[in-house]
Amino acid sequence: MLRTSRKPLIVAGSCVLAILIPALASTPAQATGLAVCTGTQQTNYSPGLTLTARTVAVDNERALTCTSSDPGAATGHISDIFTYSLSCLDLHANDPGFDLTIVWADATTSTFSVTTSVTTNVGGQLVFTDSGTITAGKFTGEPVTDIGTEVAPSLLDCLGSGLRSSSGVSTITVT
Repeated sequence: MLRTSRKPLIVAGSCVLAILIPALASTPAQATGLAVCTGTQQTNYSPGLTLTARTVAVDNERALTCTSSDPGAATGHISDIFTYSLSCLDLHANDPGFDLTIVWADATTSTFSVTTSVTTNVGGQLVFTDSGTITAGKFTGEPVTDIGTEVAPSLLDCLGSGLRSSSGVSTITVT
């Protein structure tokens, strides 16, 4: 009876696996959507927010790191100033009908028209969810969702000159 050795097959299979496993392990996972961005946000209020609603300038800055099939959308930045009637008891205006502009890494922009805006307090965390559509620039016509989370202010912060700033995290998804 003629016996053949399986040793060459085992060695060849091991070599293939040795090449493929590191290559597969180093391949980054693709996020669902055209761009998924996460980062920090800083919001300043002038004058500060108090317990009574008053007209306040809101300066919102966000720095985002993105996963996208478009290399020009590797990072994003939002810098917007709005004027609203706000108080510490209503930190985010649930007011759709405003635009946000994202400036991407390649200096192109996307204008995001907010059509739905909802803020909830979940365990001392304010969670705001804005949704709408990209109306101009990169990803025009695509739906977008912006979810931000920050610590709800202490009412003590709202006394005197009021709450002057808040910060948190933000996730923007363009699908």
